[in-house]
Amino acid sequence: MHLRLPVGYDNFYDIIHQRFHFVDKSLLISEILDDPSQVMVITRPRRFGKTLNWYNVFLNHLLSGDLEAFQRDLTEVMASIVSSHDLSRDPEAFYHGLMIGLTASLYQHPNYEIHFNRESGYGRYDYMIFSRDLNQPTLLLEFKRVNKNKDSEQLAAQLEQAAQTALTQITQKKYAAEAQQRGSQKWLKIGIAFSGKHFALRWELDTPLMRDLIPA
Repeated sequence: MHLRLPVGYDNFYDIIHQRFHFVDKSLLISEILDDPSQVMVITRPRRFGKTLNWYNVFLNHLLSGDLEAFQRDLTEVMASIVSSHDLSRDPEAFYHGLMIGLTASLYQHPNYEIHFNRESGYGRYDYMIFSRDLNQPTLLLEFKRVNKNKDSEQLAAQLEQAAQTALTQITQKKYAAEAQQRGSQKWLKIGIAFSGKHFALRWELDTPLMRDLIPA
């Protein structure tokens, strides 16, 4: 059967189901992560921008704790990259994969470690970005999924509540225990709730000084 070239198509679902040519280069990701080169040229997919400056800014906003800017960045990512087809089967797994993928450049980073679904405290956290620099915060992220709701106001309220629940869970289940055992004393706790392309984000910086101010 003759397969067409997907010229002008940027939707993976359409490429597969309309029987276009597709070359899976997923294994190249590991080569990129392991490559010691200081400079690497990567050809860009359509609509992904001409440079990686946006990504560096996006990641810096997250790691530095500028969550208001990160929230704006993530809004653009969700609107421009996420497709309803991506969410059709297992939305929760997709959101986990999305956040891990967006921070994958930290793999083998000299200052950070990334871990997910590991036991710590009284449960398993969703995602941790551990900072080896103890002057910088370790990030603990917990994700929640909210069912779609056609009423935008109700959906916004449900997302806010779920994000707060995720944030509270990080504290109640003491997910920071692993980081604390390794010497980290500053934790940025982040709860994110998703529904389709919509999300809500709640965060809290936890430091020794703040813990001293909390009544016993």
